[in-house]
Amino acid sequence: MKSFNTQPSVPETDAISWRYMDGWKFEKMLRTFSEQQLWTENGVKNVECPNSPGQLWFSYPWTLSQGDNGEGAFPVANTDPDSFCDRMAAMKGLPEAEAIINRERFLAVDTKPLREAIFYMAQLSGVSCWHHNVSETERMWDFIEEKNGVALKSTVGAVEKALVSVRKSPAKFAEPSFCSVGYFDHSKDFLMRDGFRSLLAVVDRGCYLEQEIRFVAKSHHFHSLPLKVDLATIIKRIMNGQQLTFSAEERVAQCIAVAAKAKELYEEKIVNQSEGFYLPIALDSMLSEVVVSPESDSGYFEKVRSLMQSVGLSNVAVKKSCGDQQNGAHHSE
Repeated sequence: MKSFNTQPSVPETDAISWRYMDGWKFEKMLRTFSEQQLWTENGVKNVECPNSPGQLWFSYPWTLSQGDNGEGAFPVANTDPDSFCDRMAAMKGLPEAEAIINRERFLAVDTKPLREAIFYMAQLSGVSCWHHNVSETERMWDFIEEKNGVALKSTVGAVEKALVSVRKSPAKFAEPSFCSVGYFDHSKDFLMRDGFRSLLAVVDRGCYLEQEIRFVAKSHHFHSLPLKVDLATIIKRIMNGQQLTFSAEERVAQCIAVAAKAKELYEEKIVNQSEGFYLPIALDSMLSEVVVSPESDSGYFEKVRSLMQSVGLSNVAVKKSCGDQQNGAHHSE
């Protein structure tokens, strides 16, 4: 019986990662970031954007895996309060007495609004999918839809550093994080941590051969959610001699407000067929090499090399796959 890692894990920063993409997506990646206004419109102040070329695409969950409704969704065991308490106690190895106390505390609060808020927060986040392997892999070329395409080689740490290279860039506010995904059965498995990032860090078990590494980031819309208590409310509490801590009822009310706003934005995106967003990235520090698809047109290799030179990336190796991807063989021209 196949053993699966059902929980997301953190890969080493020097883990080699690959991003396979169609040629037109590669050309868009080489452009200068142009979505700054989307961030300022959603309340992010003092945004700074680099003038150098480079932008990394983050897909919204509903666009992944051909509309797989498991993307960003809670596992069944995490949605039922009783099941949640039992599975959590078992995974933590809690003594019976402590498990009973935790259960009573958990069941005393309506957690449904919190789950709804977390689900829609996940839907307002983006995912950049990478493949972990020492060399290019034949089956991963199947993920590009056109003949002309490339595989970008980097490391987890290099991608992360390249995303947040500018102190106040949108990527900094997006707070990207990375993980090796867990391979999951949403009907049976239990997720230890079920925050919005963790929901996006598990995929269907049938995809286990992909050895996927994901970068998860908040979209510009995420920042318009009422996640923080406004200053006026805090001042009013101080003036009235009230405690600054909030009651369970007040926290539930805030979860309801967050869920309502996030759902509104999510449904708006569905109607507008918005599939994701870009974040600026320093390509010169991210890329170690670019490998051209073995099925590409005869002149595409030179086109890729020319494109790289035109944006000041002539120092990055451009290689052509020789067709023996199972062994990772390729040659440079």
